[in-house]
Amino acid sequence: MVYFLWGIMFCNYGVEVIPHLSVLRVLTIAFYISVFMRKSNRLILLNIPLKRQFILLFIAYLCTGLFDDRGCSVGLYKAILEYMETFGFILLGYISFYHTNDLHKLLHAILQIALCVSIYSIITYLIGADIVNSQIPGTDFSMNSGARVRIPSFYYSSHIAGAAISSMLIIIISPENNKNIKHRLLLAFLLFIALLFTGSRSSILALFVGLIFVYYYFYSSKVQSHKVLLLVLGLGVVGVVASFISRIPFLSDMFEEGGGDTGGSNIFMRLQQLVYSYELFLQSPYFGNGFKYFWEVVKVDDSFLSSMLLGAESYVFVLLIERGLIQIVTIVYFFFSLIKIFMQYKDKIFIITCMGLTWAFLFNSIVTGNGDKWSYMMIYIGCGLSVIRNCRKNISCTKKQL
Repeated sequence: MVYFLWGIMFCNYGVEVIPHLSVLRVLTIAFYISVFMRKSNRLILLNIPLKRQFILLFIAYLCTGLFDDRGCSVGLYKAILEYMETFGFILLGYISFYHTNDLHKLLHAILQIALCVSIYSIITYLIGADIVNSQIPGTDFSMNSGARVRIPSFYYSSHIAGAAISSMLIIIISPENNKNIKHRLLLAFLLFIALLFTGSRSSILALFVGLIFVYYYFYSSKVQSHKVLLLVLGLGVVGVVASFISRIPFLSDMFEEGGGDTGGSNIFMRLQQLVYSYELFLQSPYFGNGFKYFWEVVKVDDSFLSSMLLGAESYVFVLLIERGLIQIVTIVYFFFSLIKIFMQYKDKIFIITCMGLTWAFLFNSIVTGNGDKWSYMMIYIGCGLSVIRNCRKNISCTKKQL
């Protein structure tokens, strides 16, 4: 798994082996083969927590593909591939995470990756050029868009970079990680600078959302009056975020029609997208219009709808347009069950961190979508489920796991 984490940093979705086949997809398939070719790993999968929820999700994906008007065979292929590249990353994280002691190896790898990402982002900002991504067509690197700077580091896309960096920050800053605390705080500071350089407002806010839940769950088990603590923490965060937004134009522009001076997404645009997404939802409300329907049909054949949806930049819009009610219900049920089982083991530090990652992922998904972000966040959730499995078997299950 550590090799895969390094690979998806350098070999991102922008690098293609052949047209429409990215290096990252090749790495993902290779990861699946290396994991599932061992019988012991397949047996481990049978004991995964939330097994019923994973099966229901897979069936819902197959239904969306099977009832695709563009052809059931192609639809089923897309369904399997889409499942592999979304919820399948949780399975990979679960299977490849054998023992609780592997947490230390995982954290060490994350610290090394974070150092590389932050240093390269700062160097890119100082020299004003992105040496790596400039060779890849389609990157959104920019330092000439008014107040909006976009430096994606090694990740090709600033939104993907923001998701990856925010998830690493949540893990690095998790409570009671006292080992080498000074070095980790310095690294967290450098990584936060790299996050600001991405220009991804949703990722910055998702980081705060994730950390709020991490520290709330951590301290709620220590303080009897945790409701008071939550209230104070919430008021403090609201004040800080409001002050933060008022001072940074590219954040405050989220609430201005047209995106303000820096452009980009804003609330008014999201409402417009929601209206037209719901209209497409009504075309096939139960099974959805099919995977990639927006990019392969709407973007190609309907210029008006395409202009109104503006990229459908939210997981909510993707679910409405492509997936249908059955898949929406199963996805909501899955995340509800995931948070519920994490709550049952919230006395474990890494599980608390996984809860924060889950909330950060959901926030990021709703605000700007989660396309191509799953591998950078959900694989850690799989590790959390593996910790739960080990705790059920009383395998190396201690409170201070990081």
